[in-house]
Amino acid sequence: NMPVSAILGNGAVGVTSYDNTPGCKRYLLSRGDFWGDASETWGYRGRTPNLMTVGGLLLSAAAAGRAAGDCNYREELDIARAEIRTQTMLGNLPVRIVSWLSAACDVMVTTVTSLAERDGVLEISPYASVENKTAAALCPVESGTEAERGIVWASRRTNAQSGARFVSEAVIASRLVDAAPLSVNAGRNAAVLQTRLPAGGAVTIATAVTGAGGCGNADLLEDRALCRARELLARYDTVNAVNALHSAHLRWWRDYYLLSWVDFHDADLNRVYYGQQYIFGSTVREGAAAPGLYGVWRTQDTPGWQGDYHLNYNF
Repeated sequence: NMPVSAILGNGAVGVTSYDNTPGCKRYLLSRGDFWGDASETWGYRGRTPNLMTVGGLLLSAAAAGRAAGDCNYREELDIARAEIRTQTMLGNLPVRIVSWLSAACDVMVTTVTSLAERDGVLEISPYASVENKTAAALCPVESGTEAERGIVWASRRTNAQSGARFVSEAVIASRLVDAAPLSVNAGRNAAVLQTRLPAGGAVTIATAVTGAGGCGNADLLEDRALCRARELLARYDTVNAVNALHSAHLRWWRDYYLLSWVDFHDADLNRVYYGQQYIFGSTVREGAAAPGLYGVWRTQDTPGWQGDYHLNYNF
């Protein structure tokens, strides 16, 4: 189904705010071109392929000092700036988090600000989804680190079975902006970057979510998604570069909303109207894959009606 949560999108990438683990902050990440053709496995032989989730980004922290002030949980989606603002606890580290997904390229920027009185250690973990045990053999996952660049990444592929009509791959890769990590390491489906989060200070993270969808076979992928992620993270590895990207992001949304306007003289109707305009602007882009039934937001591998295209009033 459509997630009932704060969401970001740029027509290619979907970000869903998802808090199911106490003491952590999680974003589910998906791409509009990450399709699976494992229909036989789920009993849909002869039906259309389905859109699948990629994975996510998990933020957590080691022990830290008590809060300098109030840290009641709160999350806001600002549709004018297309950003999610969260106040929460990572472990016992009180933080404010601001995340936005560039309207111009497939990079999400997350700034974590400490509200603690002592320094803490922040853990940043991109991961590939392994929740669907049925798909485990058909959707291989991998993770890795590039210590010299300070990059951690995870990837997921679809359609490893013989006779598949196509294969897709997606990569989630993260690095710090203008900072070096304390450590990087990787496991089966997730990688972890640790960094110091100074009391009252902030850490900025750039996360690229790239894909190579619909290739004829796995050999044609040629690590294109990972190479693209490296390129994006190399381009936006400084504060100045990220600030320029943010300015372009804000301009895009300003120009989008100024194309037309309406005032119903009713706050609830205005909220519904502009909320739908935000969803439409987040999920449709010229040159990107057309959105399925749930736009660019996929939170699992088995969305209703495969999350695909229905050529009726839905599409």
